[in-house]
Amino acid sequence: MKRGVMTTPTLEQAIADARQYVTEAKRLRDDRLAKLLEDVIEPIARAAAPYTTWLGESDAMLHSGCSRDTLRRRFAALAQAGDARWSQHGRRTREYRQCALPRRPRREALRADAQADAWR
Repeated sequence: MKRGVMTTPTLEQAIADARQYVTEAKRLRDDRLAKLLEDVIEPIARAAAPYTTWLGESDAMLHSGCSRDTLRRRFAALAQAGDARWSQHGRRTREYRQCALPRRPRREALRADAQADAWR
């Protein structure tokens, strides 16, 4: 163990580390522990998905309904808050944290609400 300042891992890293514990428990044939860890980790990972999911610019446009220009105008402020970044996959593309973007309403839900209102 290194001495010095302890850093807090990112949520993504903490989930990945916990999944490694599951893998290690399975390797050691401790199925009860592996199942217990999975039962704890997976609901957390699902709940955290909007925070841990990064969308490329095209997907961010589809998700939010925002134009490319709008996303790019907001990029610096979102990046400063930790909610946007340059791609880590070698290409110079922008990525946006899913939870930081507005959610475009689903047309089916809007249509159903409008029909329900029409019958009232």
